[in-house]
Amino acid sequence: CTRAPVDVLISVMYASNTAHLIWNSAIAKHIKEDFVRAGLPYASLERAWDVINPTRYQPQVSKDKILLISGRYDQFITSEDSEGLWTALGKPERVVLPCGHSGLNVCQKQIMKVVNRFLQTVQ
Repeated sequence: CTRAPVDVLISVMYASNTAHLIWNSAIAKHIKEDFVRAGLPYASLERAWDVINPTRYQPQVSKDKILLISGRYDQFITSEDSEGLWTALGKPERVVLPCGHSGLNVCQKQIMKVVNRFLQTVQ
């Protein structure tokens, strides 16, 4: 979301650093093993994927038009990683649901309520 026009930004089960996700997520341990076996250290992976790291870019909407939704028990996107994006964006509205990464399926109604409420209140 670095180009206008963007009215609002809503990100669900988001990551701030894909390299961190691969290196620290219990779910991605086999991907990490492949990188390690190939001799690719974390620092190289982080440099290579830095271009897709959303913390590098400033969104084209104000903080009050950003909603981040994450899962408290997400084993794919660590809380450290999701907090990284939340902090980089200036700590916009954030909802942490009692679910894991599959919250998109498990918490559908909760997510819809949160998104609808946000969209109705954002100016």
